[in-house]
Formats: sequence, structure tokens, C-alpha cells
Amino acid sequence: MTKFLYHRRSHGPDPKPVPSVTPDPAPAFPCTKKSHVRNHLFTHTGERPFPCRECPKSFNSQANLLRHRLIHTGERPYECDVCHKRFTQSSTLRQHHFIHSRRYPYKCPECGIRFHRPYRLLLHRYHHTGEYPYKSGGLSLIIGMKKILGHPCGHQWNLP
Repeated sequence: MTKFLYHRRSHGPDPKPVPSVTPDPAPAFPCTKKSHVRNHLFTHTGERPFPCRECPKSFNSQANLLRHRLIHTGERPYECDVCHKRFTQSSTLRQHHFIHSRRYPYKCPECGIRFHRPYRLLLHRYHHTGEYPYKSGGLSLIIGMKKILGHPCGHQWNLP
């Protein structure tokens, strides 16, 4: 049973979804708390009313802000019981456990190579298609992840 299902059952046999009243004609978003409806609506409006005090980022929910703040505090509450490496998010720890278990659930349909993280499979698939989303100008260095574009190495980036 997933954590979400376990959590839902902790509220009783069948919690009734809170009806959402949306200003747009989009279908209602079924959930059990009014705050979830509000936070979901922020995804449509782009509103991010929860700013970080340490940096210019802002978030659509208090939970996302609290998760982000761990970056600034350096706190890593989730520890691997095998190698004792620590993480800021439980989901990252779960992904990390794949390394120790030799579990590689993401398989390339073209060549069969397996990966323990979905973004690694995505990067690998660019190898088959030859189409990379981000290229380093002049050096023919190909970068597959947008995050890497911010690394301080003096490249000139040509974005699509």
C-alpha cells in the first residue's frame, strides 16, 4: 500500500472530496482539503504566494517552501541505512536505495540498458535520437539537463 493510500485511510473509511469552486471552466480538482484545492489553483494561475526569505524563489504551497528551505539550512533529515548518505527529501532517498538494491526499473526500449533514475533514461534516449535540447556553442559539448546550464565554466549557451 502506498503512503498516500495509508494516509487517506487514516482519515476514516472513505474521506469525501472537498468540492472545488473554480473560476475557470476546468473540471473540479478532487481532494480532501480546501488548502489542496487552493494550491492546485495556483498551478493554473502561476501565483506563488510563499516566498523564500533567503533567495528570490517563491512557491505555490507552504509544503514546497519548507522542502526548499532545507537547501539553505543544510538539514538532511533522511539517511540511507546502508551508506549513511543523507538527503533533503524522502523521495530522493527512495531513488538512492535503487543503487544499493541494484534495482534499475527504467529500461530503454531501443537497446535495453537500464537506469535507476528516470532522468538518466531521458538523457540516454537523446543518444538514440541525436536531438539534444541544449547545446554548448562553439565546443560541440552537448548537455542534456537544463540544470547543468547554470554551471560556472564560461560556456556560451545557445538555447532553442
